[in-house]
Amino acid sequence: MEELEPYLEEWVRYLGIECEGKSLIPRFGEIDTGTVRSALLPGTDPSKAGEAVPEDVPVRPPVMCVGCPHRGMFNVLNRKKAFVAGDIGCYTLAVSPPLSAIHTTVCMGAGVSQAAGIEAVLPEEHGKVVAVIGDSTFLHSGMGGVLNMAYNEIPATVIILDNYTTAMTGRQDHPGSGFDANGNRTRQVDWETLLRGLGVEHVRLVDAYDLEEIRNVLEEEINRDSPSVIVVQGACMLLRNRPVKMHDPYRIDREVCTNCGMCLRVGCPAISRKDGSPEEGPIIDETQCTGCDLCFQVCEFEAIGREG
Repeated sequence: MEELEPYLEEWVRYLGIECEGKSLIPRFGEIDTGTVRSALLPGTDPSKAGEAVPEDVPVRPPVMCVGCPHRGMFNVLNRKKAFVAGDIGCYTLAVSPPLSAIHTTVCMGAGVSQAAGIEAVLPEEHGKVVAVIGDSTFLHSGMGGVLNMAYNEIPATVIILDNYTTAMTGRQDHPGSGFDANGNRTRQVDWETLLRGLGVEHVRLVDAYDLEEIRNVLEEEINRDSPSVIVVQGACMLLRNRPVKMHDPYRIDREVCTNCGMCLRVGCPAISRKDGSPEEGPIIDETQCTGCDLCFQVCEFEAIGREG
């Protein structure tokens, strides 16, 4: 059982061993429980091997990790009147509620060029245009789009989400991580030097976990009449060779909480309503919380804090 191509199946056959694989397992989709069941039970119809069997399990949409450095920027973008051209990476998950902060995603590196093109034709009353792209994706296929944007003086804003790794596909290093493919320290891209070399005059570096700084810088840059780039920096929570933001967990004071739901809009998996009921106030799972501060920063009633 393998997805998607019969790589192992072919090698087993090359060894002269009889093997069944793609006669039962489809070359598309995922290997779910229905597919496995159909393949293992004798007498099943191979043409229906890909049909999933309904199961009584909770709906669990994919979300950004607890403490993810991308969450703060999208929380701010959600409240801005801006068209957000997304890209391919963990941050693409911001298309879903409660963040709901990405409008388009096409292919790797397309977000920057899309933003430039949309800004050139979108009527002013529709708001500003922003492109969001990861550090690895930008270095792979986003530089050309910024060069074009700067060359044509298109007043869009590009946000580079710098988490020091290629997080979505397994945390591989890249020229912006400071490590080579063997894990040895090497030259690290200097964002300001690179971006100014591409022709961008306005370059800002901000802390991924400082919502006030993100708000202020974003407000300044999206209202410029010239191209600008914001580099949002914060290490991926799954890294081991970078300083990851880990602090004591937060908790919610039930006597102070007004059940306004602002902390839930951060979209952190560690925050939920007790028993899933809207009437119940939110709670923080202290076994998951990384103490990233975002829920603390959005709570207007000082109901969130650390023990003591």
